[in-house]
Amino acid sequence: SLPQTSPPKWFPERIVLSPLAWVVIIDDSPLVHEIWRFRFARLPAGDLQKPGLIHFENGGDAESWFEQSAMDPRREDATYLVDYDLGATSKNGLDLIARLGIEKTSVLVTGRSDDPRVLSRCMEMGVRLLPKDLAEYVPILFQT
Repeated sequence: SLPQTSPPKWFPERIVLSPLAWVVIIDDSPLVHEIWRFRFARLPAGDLQKPGLIHFENGGDAESWFEQSAMDPRREDATYLVDYDLGATSKNGLDLIARLGIEKTSVLVTGRSDDPRVLSRCMEMGVRLLPKDLAEYVPILFQT
């Protein structure tokens, strides 16, 4: 038997969303976008509207959208699910999160969760880290 422990502070035990807020997914893998579409399509929203999903496959497009949506109040409550590796044409996801100033509302969803440099930087920045292979399992809840 193993002793029960609390999850590390950097691990999001659940993703809590504002009912009408956007969920912005930034990942260079079409498969990951499909996983998130599937997860959000299955949410039992009840009388709450499901959040709007916004998908980007690179950091540049996400940055352009971020600038264009500056006056939209839904951006303030948005949740950002960001990959670390954003392809050859983009910097990494942590750099993007820092440039946009969205540390508190972002989750780094990455296959590099065992990289000590990535983990250390997440902890320094206050960004939660979700191993990509657990993206299908972490509970998604609506804030009431």
